[in-house]
Amino acid sequence: MTEAFLKGDAATVQDYWAEDIVWYFPGRSGLAGVFRGKAAVLRHLSQPPRSGVSMKLAPRAFFGDEQYGAVSYEITSTLNSKTLTETRVMVCKIVNEKIVETRIYPGDQYALDDFWS
Repeated sequence: MTEAFLKGDAATVQDYWAEDIVWYFPGRSGLAGVFRGKAAVLRHLSQPPRSGVSMKLAPRAFFGDEQYGAVSYEITSTLNSKTLTETRVMVCKIVNEKIVETRIYPGDQYALDDFWS
């Protein structure tokens, strides 16, 4: 799944999601919200980027068992002349081999909100 996510292969990634997946992205920026169901999560993740935006993900560590999976990753976002590099953690709850819940934990919530506002 990680390779598919990094390649932007949404069709493969969503095969791992439950139909009623809930995706939590914290904060006060335009990225924040609670997204319910495959269609809503997919819309959130594939929003057309703003002009001048690029993002690069680099996984750092993976953890998990049958009930939970987590990845620590570095993400560098560039918006026009601004750049933000941060470490995030994504925690996924797994039921019947499908991801039913995902929570994103930014390393610096204030910097993320400021960057995207």
